[in-house]
Amino acid sequence: MTEPLLTVEHLAWSYPGNPVFTSFSNTVRRSDFIGVIGPNGVGKSTLLKLVNGVLTPDSGAIKLNGINLPAMTPRQIARKMAFVPQQTVFANAFTVLEVVLMGRFPHKNFLGYENRDDIEMARSMLKSTGADAFEDRMFNTLSGGEKQRVILAAALAQQPDILLLDEPLTGLDMYYQLHILSLLAQLNTQQNLTIITALHDINLAGMFCNRIWLLSGPDTHHDGSPEQVLTPAAIASVFRVNMTPIHTDTCPRWFIPDIQEQLP
Repeated sequence: MTEPLLTVEHLAWSYPGNPVFTSFSNTVRRSDFIGVIGPNGVGKSTLLKLVNGVLTPDSGAIKLNGINLPAMTPRQIARKMAFVPQQTVFANAFTVLEVVLMGRFPHKNFLGYENRDDIEMARSMLKSTGADAFEDRMFNTLSGGEKQRVILAAALAQQPDILLLDEPLTGLDMYYQLHILSLLAQLNTQQNLTIITALHDINLAGMFCNRIWLLSGPDTHHDGSPEQVLTPAAIASVFRVNMTPIHTDTCPRWFIPDIQEQLP
């Protein structure tokens, strides 16, 4: 078996008096498409920030290609791993194309200038996320959903081995939710891009991800295929909502809430 791309060993992190993780361990291998799901406040965003080095764990280790993350420079990490946060703020002076070109930073020469290949890559990623029509607009004039597509294009322009996404569907309408997840699934299967994404929608997680991390507390998480993890019993236990599974020809895992049972 090949060495994991990413290893998380006994990770611990807490707010003052509030442990989020006490001993989280797991491994990520090439071509994993992992959906991180769980109720609000359980630590989905925190986990992604810890894995990317944005936050420093209280204890434990995170290894990227066998190398401890703190031993790597930000440029070295960026060549291997890209992170798309929930919200990104840029100065008003940047156009959409300039924002996506920032994703090319790990690959630029020491002078930091873009070349023709960088610009072609940026435009290709804008097209893939459906954002090419407004490449000349100022980033701060975009809607929330448009900004999200541009930031994803910038992350893809990094050409990472691992793509981390924190709620990438926020602000997107149904068409672009499916468009973005279909694009990620294509990159995962055709280019072996490894993806770890926090998602709220368990149905979309079950449809597109080949692996689920279901977080339910500082010491508890379920890991496995959607069929193994997304069961009515597990969903009811973690989310406190009873769900009925629906099976169709195109989607064997679809859950709808038993609304009457949830009403006070």
